[in-house]
Amino acid sequence: ESAESLFSIPDQLPRATSKIALRTEMINHSCFQKSLEPDTDFCVIDDNRVITARPFQRSNRLFLMTDADNTCQSELILKQASTWYADLSASSDGRFLACSDGMRPLIKPMNASESEQLFENSNQMLLTMNWSPQKPWLAGLLLNNLTQERSFFIYDAERAAMLETGARQLAEEANYINPYICWSPDGNRLLLTSARSVHLLDFAKDKVQMHIVRVPNDIAEITWSDDSESFA
Repeated sequence: ESAESLFSIPDQLPRATSKIALRTEMINHSCFQKSLEPDTDFCVIDDNRVITARPFQRSNRLFLMTDADNTCQSELILKQASTWYADLSASSDGRFLACSDGMRPLIKPMNASESEQLFENSNQMLLTMNWSPQKPWLAGLLLNNLTQERSFFIYDAERAAMLETGARQLAEEANYINPYICWSPDGNRLLLTSARSVHLLDFAKDKVQMHIVRVPNDIAEITWSDDSESFA
């Protein structure tokens, strides 16, 4: 009916509903007033743990909620954000948390007390980031808000280092890459799109194939098969 009523609508995008989210009666409302964005208020680590953002003095803090033995406990894991924590996501093994503070990407090992910024340049704004479904590798796309240049990264949280696969080729194409990252289910490959092209990163072979597919019209969606052997 109006923009104000839109802001109050909980996200209803199709996604798996976890057991702990049901037990703790958590409803995922978008914490941003600009758009509806799923998974910004909390992220599920496993059946017994959830990380959630809670408002605090015009900002927010992050808490780890644990539900075990019919007891729900809450632990502060990140103190007040400089601006606003968002984009919460856990690695597939649950050992690392990725989030953003003021659109700047952060990584927090779950066994550490502090988080660390992935990039020192405060002008690097996060457009998107996604964990590999099998490894603690985080792929993302950034925008420099001064130069308007885009850059792509893949961060190995285990080694606390950036991966160099395809770095040179992607740097040349980065300004045209769409902010959507498509990991293969086995975590060995990754697809990116730019306008009418598809680009493939193969980490098992340490190889990148730019413009592996070209189509006559803009690409709207891309997805992998369950066996990671083909994509559409």
